[in-house]
Amino acid sequence: MMPDPSDQVATAQRGRDDRPRSSQSRDVVSAVAPSDHPAWNSFERGFSTRTVGAMRFCPCGRIFYNPNGGWDWDEGELEALAANAEATAVEWACGEVRIDGAEYALDCTCWHARGRQILGWLLNHDEEIAAFLTLEKKRKQGEAARSPVVEDAP
Repeated sequence: MMPDPSDQVATAQRGRDDRPRSSQSRDVVSAVAPSDHPAWNSFERGFSTRTVGAMRFCPCGRIFYNPNGGWDWDEGELEALAANAEATAVEWACGEVRIDGAEYALDCTCWHARGRQILGWLLNHDEEIAAFLTLEKKRKQGEAARSPVVEDAP
C-alpha cells in the first residue's frame, strides 16, 4: 500500500512552524527593480518560452523588434515599425515569457509586477515547493513502475 502523500507533506512540514514566515521576501522582491533581485534572472529563464524571433507583440500593445539581426523583413515593414510609437527597437533577438497562461515580450515591463508577486511567492514557499516536487516525483515514478511495458513492434 502506498503511503498517503498528505501524511508525507505533514511530516515534511513538521517542526518548521517556528521558521520566519513574514512577507519579508515578498517585500524585498517588490521593493527593488526586478533586474536587481538576485533570483530575477532565474525567474526569467524559468518562465521563458525558450523561443526568440525578430519581433514580439506584447498583450499590453507594445511591440519589440530587432532591426539589425539579419531578419527577412517585408518591404516597408521596418520603416512602419520605426514610425510606430508602440514599437521599440532592441539590439538582440526578441524573447518571451509565459505568465499565467499569457505570453509577454521579455523586453516589456508590463509583466514585471505580476512576476515580482510570483517570485515573492516562490521564495516564501521554497521548502514547500521542494517537498511538493519531491512527492510528485515519487508518485510519478511509482505510477511509471506500475505501467505495463510495451515492446517495440518488429
